[in-house]
Amino acid sequence: MIVLIDTNIWIYLYVAGLTWVIRGIVQSLGHEVWITDAVRRELDDPKHGGATARTDGMFADGTVVIAKVHVHDQGMSDDYKKAEDEIIALINQSPAKGSRRFITNDTQALKKCLRYGIKTFDLKDFLVWIHRKGLAEHGDVVSGFDRVVEDGTVFEVTRKQFIDELAKSG
Repeated sequence: MIVLIDTNIWIYLYVAGLTWVIRGIVQSLGHEVWITDAVRRELDDPKHGGATARTDGMFADGTVVIAKVHVHDQGMSDDYKKAEDEIIALINQSPAKGSRRFITNDTQALKKCLRYGIKTFDLKDFLVWIHRKGLAEHGDVVSGFDRVVEDGTVFEVTRKQFIDELAKSG
């Protein structure tokens, strides 16, 4: 099972002091947790200025999950370029150059990725896609507090349900 934690959820958990508790539970059950370094950068930057490419992890085949590319001011083209450069850097360091996929829930980021010939998915489509491809199974916790159900759709669960799901998955 792979647990993908959305960066906004992770910041919330950080403030609540639950990040390492949940990460410890997941890892103790032998699962992977993917969170972004950009969260720490943003927490260290009180201004939250510019653009940030939030990268949540990489599949063994080189697929990189980008939960969000957030531009704080759409008019700041230089800052957007920095976020775009981060994506390109990820492309260059990806180990499986022939099969890379970048997943994002940001429409503008999708367009940027498509310009470089990268196959992209909307995050909602991705949740269904990972289920159909066997990368997630019925009951897997994905993208924050969502859970894949039998037909590949997802529904929101509470933090307690989220932790309970992790405990039951072991």
